Amino acid sequence: MKMRFRLLMMILVILAICENAAAGGYPLREKMEKQLQIGSGLKGSFVVHGNVDKEDYALLESLQNAEYEIRGIRQEENLHYYFFQNGENDTMKALTEICRISDVWFLRSDLLGEQVYQLPSENEAINEILDIQKGENPSILPTILRSFLPGNEEKEADQALLQKLEKLIEVWINGFSAETTFHSKDDGAPRLSLEFRIPTEALNKMIQEMLTVVTSDDTAMASLKEYLNDEEMALYANANLEAFYGEALSKLDLKGDIIFQKTVSTLGEPLEACLILPLDEEKTGYSAIRIENDAENQSFTISGKKGTYSVTLPTSMDNWESGSEKTFRVCRANTVDRDGKKKDNLSLLITIDKNFIESEEEETARTHETEQFKIRAVRDVSVLPEGLTADLFPEMEDIQAQLELHYSSKIELSSPTTLEFAFQMSKGKAYFDVSGKVKTASPWEFLPFQTENAIHLDVFAKDGMNSIREMWMKGAESAIERIPMEIKISQ
Repeated sequence: MKMRFRLLMMILVILAICENAAAGGYPLREKMEKQLQIGSGLKGSFVVHGNVDKEDYALLESLQNAEYEIRGIRQEENLHYYFFQNGENDTMKALTEICRISDVWFLRSDLLGEQVYQLPSENEAINEILDIQKGENPSILPTILRSFLPGNEEKEADQALLQKLEKLIEVWINGFSAETTFHSKDDGAPRLSLEFRIPTEALNKMIQEMLTVVTSDDTAMASLKEYLNDEEMALYANANLEAFYGEALSKLDLKGDIIFQKTVSTLGEPLEACLILPLDEEKTGYSAIRIENDAENQSFTISGKKGTYSVTLPTSMDNWESGSEKTFRVCRANTVDRDGKKKDNLSLLITIDKNFIESEEEETARTHETEQFKIRAVRDVSVLPEGLTADLFPEMEDIQAQLELHYSSKIELSSPTTLEFAFQMSKGKAYFDVSGKVKTASPWEFLPFQTENAIHLDVFAKDGMNSIREMWMKGAESAIERIPMEIKISQ
C-alpha cells in the first residue's frame, strides 16, 4: 500500500511542479493570486468521485463520492482554509481546517476530535519519501533537493553571487590535471571530454572557502532563508562555525577520489557534465552519488548495496510552449523499507503535455484562460542506471491523469475572478476525480483556530501516524455524507 500511495503522491507533486512553473505570463491567474494576497476571500465547492479501495489508497477512499464546500482567507503571509459539508440550518459538518501561521502549518478536523496538529515541514516530508532517518541535526539533503527542482530558478538578486561561486569553482577545478579524450557524436561533430580526479581533502577545503564567501554576503544569506528554517540557518550558514565546518567535512562519508567529467565542443561550449561522489559503502550502504546534466535533463542517482534510486528532471521549466511536453524518469531497484521488507522495483517514464487557450466574450467583456495538463506514467526500461537490467522491473498498468484550470473574469481589477477546475486520474479500472468551482469574494475577519497546544505530527513516529490515519478513517466513515453511486460522474 505504501508504495502505491507514494507513487501517486510523486505524480501529483510532479504535476504541481509543472503547473506552478508554467504560471508566468497568465494574467487571470496572476489577477486571482493578487486578489487573494491583498485580502479577498475564496469561496466555492467541489465534488470527489472515485472507486479506489481502502487497502491501496486509504486517504483518497475516505474522501471519495462526496461533495464539499471550501472557504479561504489570507492575512499577509498567514492563511486559513476550511472544508466542510453543508448541514441542517446552515451548519458545517465534517469540518476540516488548515492554517499557516508564520510559515508553520496546522490542522484540525472534526474527523480527528478536538486535537490540533502541527504538520510536518517540507523537509520532513522529503525525508519521509526518501527514507532518511531522523538524526540529531536536521538533514541538509532535502533542502539541496528542493533547490534543484524545476520552478526554483534563481532570482536576479542571486546572479552576482552565483557567478562569483561558479568562477571560484572553475578556477579551482582547472588547478587539477585532466585526462582528455577526443571523440565524435552521432552527427559527426567533434567533441572534447575531460575527466578530473579530485582528492576528498581538496573538496573539503574548497567547500569551506565557498561557505566563507556565502556567509559574508548579505544577499546570499537572505536568499538562503527562503530554503532554510532558523534551526538550519544556525547550523549550516553560521560564520562563527568555520572550525566546526572543517571538522564536519573531514568526517563526511566520502571515500576515494571525486570524479568530475565534462564534455565541450571544439569552441569550448559546455555540452554535458557529470559529478561522481564516492561514498563509504560500509558506513552508508551506498557506493556513489552521480549527478549528470546536459542541455535538456539533469539526473541524480545514488546506488550501492542498499539499492538504487534515480530521478531525471528537465533542466529548466522555462519557455514551456503550449502544445509541447516535458518528461521525467524515476527508477528504484533492490531497495528495502525501514522494516526490512523489499520494495517493488519500478522504472517509470512520466510525460506531461501542456496546452494554454485564451478567449474573450465581447458581449460581456469577460476574458477566459484555460490551462490543460495531461500526464502519463508508464513502465519504461529504455534508460536505466548502470548495472540494472530490464528483467528487474515487473510489468505495471499505465497511470493516466489530467488537470484543467479555467480562469475567467472581467477586465476591471475589482471584478471577482472565477476558477473552474477538474482533475482526473486512473490506473486500470480504478479512478479518482475532483471537480469544482471557486471565486474571489469580499473578505471576512481572519480568525484561525487556536494552535498553542498543537501536537507535532512526526513522520518518523510510525505508530503515531498509523493511529492518526485510523482515527481519520473512522471519523470519515461516520461523518461524511456520500453521494449515491448511481449519480456519480463517469470517467
